[in-house]
Amino acid sequence: AALLVEKQISGVPVVDDKGAVIGVVSETDMLHRKEIGTGHRHSWWASLLMSDADLADEFVRYRATKVGDIMNPEVVSISEDARLQVAADLLSRNNVRRVVVVRGEKPAGVITRSDIVRALSQHKAAPGEPARSSTDDAIRRRLAEEMAAEAWARTPYISTLVHDGVVELSGFVDSASQKKALRVLAESVPGVQAVRDRIEVGAPTPASLS
Repeated sequence: AALLVEKQISGVPVVDDKGAVIGVVSETDMLHRKEIGTGHRHSWWASLLMSDADLADEFVRYRATKVGDIMNPEVVSISEDARLQVAADLLSRNNVRRVVVVRGEKPAGVITRSDIVRALSQHKAAPGEPARSSTDDAIRRRLAEEMAAEAWARTPYISTLVHDGVVELSGFVDSASQKKALRVLAESVPGVQAVRDRIEVGAPTPASLS
C-alpha cells in the first residue's frame, strides 16, 4: 500500500524469489480491509447464498498480511518488443487496467490504459502518410481503398464525392451503425477537411436508384 502511494501507481507485479512474475496486486485488492473497517457487509440472506469457499476467500482478503494471499495470480503479460496495438488489444479483451511487460520471465515494466491514451494524444502522422494538403484525387483513392478493406462498407449504394478536401457521402445503408462508421472512416482519411453525410438508413427505392 505504501509503495502504491509513494509511486502514485494503481498496481504492481508480484515476483517470486527468482524474479519471475507470479501475480499482480492492485488498489482494488486493498479496498476491503480490517485496518480501516471497510470489510464487506452482507445481508443475512446474501450470506446464505454464498458458499463457504466464497466467505473464506473474502476473509483472506480482509485479514491477510502477505501479498501472495491477496494478489491476482492470473497475470496478463506482454513482451517488451510487442507492438503497442497488441497491448491495447490485451487491455480491452481482458478488461484489465494494466499489462505487465516482461523480458523473458522477469518484469521490465507495466503498461496501463493511461499509457495508451497518452500515446494516442501524442500521435503524429507516420512517415509517408499523406499530408493534410492531399489532393482530392488522392483522398478519393484512399477513401475507396479504406472502404474496400471493410466488409461492412462494401455496398453498391454508396456514392462519394470530394471537392476541396470536403467529402460528400450519399446513398443507402442497412443500419445507423454503418452510417456512423462511414462518416468516421471518411473523417479519418488524411487530407479530409470535412464530411457531409447525406446517407439514408433503409433499402433504396426504385425511384431513388433511377
